[in-house]
Amino acid sequence: MTIKEISVQLALGTLPKNIRKRVAKNTNTPIDMLEVLSKDEFWYVRYYVAGNTNTHIKILTMLSKDKDSGVRYTAKQQWSVRNSIIEKLSP
Repeated sequence: MTIKEISVQLALGTLPKNIRKRVAKNTNTPIDMLEVLSKDEFWYVRYYVAGNTNTHIKILTMLSKDKDSGVRYTAKQQWSVRNSIIEKLSP
């Protein structure tokens, strides 16, 4: 399945949840698609978006306020890891 096919099915709401989960985990998933998946009805899709190392900080900020505690925790952990890396790289 191509990114375009996934995008169309995602927009139509016809992409199966197991595929949405796999797309959310994939570090090659485009940020705009991760943003859509960050609003998925299933917590575990949002959880995998939060754990994706390519998820934009703006999305992580939103997910850090998610209704599911696991999603919130994962988003905050991802945020913390990134801040730690930035601190280590700073002079």
